[in-house]
Amino acid sequence: MLDTRVSDPDRTDDLSLHMPRNAPGHGLARQTTLQWPAPPYYQFVDVAPRDGEPCLLTFTDGEKATGVVVGFNPEEHALKFHPYKAASAVTVACSALLSVRLLRPVLARRERVSLEGPVFPPSERQPFWLKLANNSLLEGETVGHVNAVCGLFLYLPEADNKVLRVLVPAHAAREVRVGKPIGELLIDEKAASLDAVTQALEKQKGLRARRLGEYLTANEIVSQEQLLAALKEQKSQPMQKLGQTLVELGFLTAQELDEALAIGARDRSLQLGQILADMGVVDMDLVHSVMAKKLGIPYVNLRKVRPTPEALKRIPPAVASRYRVLPLAHTESGLVIAIDDPTRTSTTPTRRSTWRSMSNS
Repeated sequence: MLDTRVSDPDRTDDLSLHMPRNAPGHGLARQTTLQWPAPPYYQFVDVAPRDGEPCLLTFTDGEKATGVVVGFNPEEHALKFHPYKAASAVTVACSALLSVRLLRPVLARRERVSLEGPVFPPSERQPFWLKLANNSLLEGETVGHVNAVCGLFLYLPEADNKVLRVLVPAHAAREVRVGKPIGELLIDEKAASLDAVTQALEKQKGLRARRLGEYLTANEIVSQEQLLAALKEQKSQPMQKLGQTLVELGFLTAQELDEALAIGARDRSLQLGQILADMGVVDMDLVHSVMAKKLGIPYVNLRKVRPTPEALKRIPPAVASRYRVLPLAHTESGLVIAIDDPTRTSTTPTRRSTWRSMSNS
């Protein structure tokens, strides 16, 4: 089970749920300081400038503008921007942007988390690769990352433990990769050979094709006969995926394929690490250790780590059971929870707003 944190501001969803209603920065009209999430298990130490943060905005048409961000409202997916040499600030919708880059490096201090039991530590930095809506690429290293409804927050490392903060709005990222692929990490760790990883990837590909076929036939999107015909056709074109073959044969529309693939992407039962463990190549503890490095989030074995009594009191058992989470401990600014899949963000707004009132985080 992977360990993540509910803190101020939110880590995985609408950040404004963690902004106190009477705090500076709630609502663009009153916002004079920037509310920006820190990386998981970090705190920003620097005091934000009273007149806002110098920034570079890149718009969807490729145009760029420099100035000062004086307000950011995640709930409205908009920021208040004062261009240099302009008389006043303007409101800019996140939908008009490819990225927001704050130009002032800030000191990020790692928080201490005390847990009773072994913890697989995260990596300090993770590589990232993004394909943006205009087909340009954004890549580099980040000190953790935050997935939010409004977009992806990245933290580009600078000297002296400082980071540059970048936001890529959700609509602007066509493809996102954070952390090395687990197969590559296992090869780097000399835990698995290239042949074993290649074999596991082929098995994963076959399982996904089978799952896609099962989903399409179970939901009567294609018939069993059409599926068999597509599989037969695919054998003559082994590099072509099953979904592409179904579309070419006219059995499936491109939109239906996209919907089916999106549902399949949420199925976490076909992970490469699990397949390699089933093959006897690696054990799951090693897989979890590698995943902690990939995601930049610690992994804990709940059979060996004991939650503190104080943390257990912060989330009612019924709520914890509903969302499949377990409170573990406190940090300086929030509550550490364990969750089986930290990439899962469904139903998060309700969860976050509930926990805010209980944990003051």
